[in-house]
Amino acid sequence: MPTSLCSRIAPLSLGLILSLSLGLPSHGHDEPTPNQNQAQEAKQTFTVPFVLLGSNHMVIQTKINGKGPYWLLYDVGAPITLIGSKAGMEAGVIKNTNRPALFMGMRGEAKVDRLEVGEAKVENLPVIVMDHPAVKALSTFFRPLQGIIGYTFFARYRSTIDYQAKTLTLEPIANEPKNLASTIEARMTLGSSRKPLERVLNPVGAWGWTVAELEDDAPVQGVKVASVVPGSAVAEAGVQVGDLVTSLDGRWTIDVADLYEAASRIAAPGTPVAVELLRDGKTLRLTITPRPGL
Repeated sequence: MPTSLCSRIAPLSLGLILSLSLGLPSHGHDEPTPNQNQAQEAKQTFTVPFVLLGSNHMVIQTKINGKGPYWLLYDVGAPITLIGSKAGMEAGVIKNTNRPALFMGMRGEAKVDRLEVGEAKVENLPVIVMDHPAVKALSTFFRPLQGIIGYTFFARYRSTIDYQAKTLTLEPIANEPKNLASTIEARMTLGSSRKPLERVLNPVGAWGWTVAELEDDAPVQGVKVASVVPGSAVAEAGVQVGDLVTSLDGRWTIDVADLYEAASRIAAPGTPVAVELLRDGKTLRLTITPRPGL
């Protein structure tokens, strides 16, 4: 990754980016609310290792509902805990019927039955499931990241960060943090009908295929290729009718809206785009270069 990109990202708090993108107020002046139902465990501590990215962001391994491990950013500036669609589906946090609100692939509020960071465990953790572009950008420094551990997790602990040893020590405290997840989802909906905010997604360039949804009870996940235009960009890349698109440009494509979202974020026609397909039960990795035009 070029140093110039690193220098631009490094000073930013991902939490600030998240707050601004969702229109949230800062929680910096929030007073802790004691949780009367949580036992004080001040003497018990948990120490876990972390990785420091080239952007100076901390990344730690977690388990979500016993699945994983998943790598999540640990961001003390993030007002919520955020889980990506891929991890959310795999860990059973959401189902395939959870349709996105067409804003960064947001699938709404959910609860994680158990989030584990080493020996530290939080149950019934409120989260937002969405694919945030900043998380994807930071993945280029390391490996695919599946979300952000934010205030709703770390406010339950007194944290000590040792940058030399690259360890995070968590000491439980009696505090039940404010849940902003419902506030966020409300901001993404209109009126009492809770109709998702909508926007038009225009794929960049000419691809040359039509796609369709799978049935909700399908044993696999992805977007079905319904037709391929001969001589088109997808045809030249080797895409065939019946293939299942599971990822486009690093974005998990569970439904057609995901695919359109990913295709609308391509920089420009002529940009090579990585795509993952399922064909006869096998994963294929191809490169599509969309052409100028519609």
